[in-house]
Order: sequence, then C-alpha cells, then structure tokens
Amino acid sequence: MFQDKFTIVLVRPQIPENAGFIARSMLAFGFQSLTLVSPSFSLNASSAAFKTTRGSASILETAQQVNHLNEAISEQHVVSGFSRRVHTFERPPLDLFTWISQVIHLDTRTKYALVFGAEDCGLSNKEKHLCHKLVTIPLHDSRLSLNLSHAVTLVLHELFRAAHVQAPGLISSSAPTNPYASHSEIQS
Repeated sequence: MFQDKFTIVLVRPQIPENAGFIARSMLAFGFQSLTLVSPSFSLNASSAAFKTTRGSASILETAQQVNHLNEAISEQHVVSGFSRRVHTFERPPLDLFTWISQVIHLDTRTKYALVFGAEDCGLSNKEKHLCHKLVTIPLHDSRLSLNLSHAVTLVLHELFRAAHVQAPGLISSSAPTNPYASHSEIQS
C-alpha cells in the first residue's frame, strides 16, 4: 500500500497530546509507522499522548523510540525534513506541493522518512543536513508556523489526496467508488 512506504519521525517532541493527535491523523489517512526521537515524555499507558488518540492508540503502542535522528532514518532511502526555517540549508527547499509531485510517482519500494522537529524550535541545522530534501508548507503569513500536529496532518492529507487524484490505484479504500447518492436513491 502507498502509505506503507512512509515513516513519520518526530524529533524531540515535547507535548504528548501532539503525539496522540498525530497518531489519530496517521490512522485516518492510512499511515502506520511512527518513530519518536528523544521525546520529552514517556509513551506508557498513562501518558497524556493516549488521551488524544481516539481509536488510534495502536500507532503509539507500536511507535519506535530512538535517541538520535540517525537511528530513525538509517533504513530509509529518502529523508525529507519539514521546516519553516530554511535559510541555513545548503539545498534549495521545496514547497509541499512540488515535493508531493516528486514523491507520488516514485517506486513503492522506496522508504521515506518524513521528519518534523520539536514544537518550540523545529529541526536544528545539524538535523536539516541529515535530510535529502527540505520541505516548507506554504502559509499566507510566512512569519507564522503551524502546530506540530497540524503540520503533520496537513502533509499526510496532501499525500493521501495526491495519491487519490494523481494515481488513484495507489490507495486502497473502503469508501464506495461513488460516494454520492443518485437523485432516485434520495427520493426512495
């Protein structure tokens, strides 16, 4: 399945509830693999992260935890870092939509790490340099940034949407092929 080639990597996440919201978004869009790098909270059953999962606790229960970003990305073929701050990155950044247009048609055997930084400061320059690509999410006001869980949700949604629109066979879905009722179905 298309989503299986992606691992979401959260580097130094600080707010446990964000991890729960991210797990919820991952499950909603069919993504399963989550890695946390040096989280500032534990992922035990009493963690606040589980309070926001709403049916997606399995994502947190199977999440990998590592101490360094190198460990999280060691088995990945392509590492994409998401950051609002790109001025110190040596490679030109891509906007989200350009990045998706490149990713959507690549071989399904390619493993991708989608790397997101800590809530307060994002990815460090050292972490950015471990990424093959740096991606920005276009915003109306470039001085602002999104909450970590919102940024991850937006990226996952756009990947999911692009796979449906650009390559519909990539994503399996239990949704009917035509979600709209006909006029006669509505009348009966």
